[in-house]
Amino acid sequence: MNGAANAPNWVTASSGGVLQIKAYHYTGTQSINSQQAYTNTNIAVAITPTAADSHFWIIGSISAGSQNHDSNAVFNVHDSALGSSYNTANQRCFTDPSNGGTGTGDSNEGYMSNHWSTGSDGSADNYKVQQSMVWGMYNPASDSSSARTFTIVCKTHNGSSSNGININGNAQSGNDNHSMRASSRIEVWEIANGIYS
Repeated sequence: MNGAANAPNWVTASSGGVLQIKAYHYTGTQSINSQQAYTNTNIAVAITPTAADSHFWIIGSISAGSQNHDSNAVFNVHDSALGSSYNTANQRCFTDPSNGGTGTGDSNEGYMSNHWSTGSDGSADNYKVQQSMVWGMYNPASDSSSARTFTIVCKTHNGSSSNGININGNAQSGNDNHSMRASSRIEVWEIANGIYS
C-alpha cells in the first residue's frame, strides 16, 4: 500500500529463487551388481529448465538390501546432457573424492553414501535394508535450456556378482517376514543463477 494506506502500489516480482521442482518416486525393484563400474538405476527424473543458466539442487534417497555380507555400494548422479558414459568423471554431476585408497579400494570410492553390509556377520545381512542418500547443488559447465534427465548411478563391490544390492528389495534371504521393503525417490529443484553460493 502507499504511505496513506489507501491505494496499492504494484511492483515487478523478482525472478530469483526456486523456478520449478520435478520428482519421481520409484517403487519397483532392481538388482545391481556392477563390480566397481557405475551403472544407472531406475531412479531418474526429467526436467526442462526454464532458464539456460540455472543450477540444480538434486536430492536422492535410495532404499536397498545387501545381497551378501560383503556387499557395498556408492552413488552419484548422471546428467544426460553430458553424454551417455556414467564412468567418465566429467559426465557425472559430482566429483568422487580421492580418499587415499590403494589398489581396488580406489574404485570403491564414490561421491556419497556408502551403502554397507556387516562384514563377517552374514546373519545380520539376511534382514538389513538401508536408506542411503545422495544430494548436492549442481552447476552445469555449459548453459542450456534443453531437456535433461538426472539419474542416480550406483557402483557396487569389486570381484563378485553376488556382492551387489537390491534397490527397494529385501536383503539376501529373500522375501522374509523380518525384512521390510521401502521405496526410493529423486527430486530436482531448478534454482535461479546467483541464489546459491
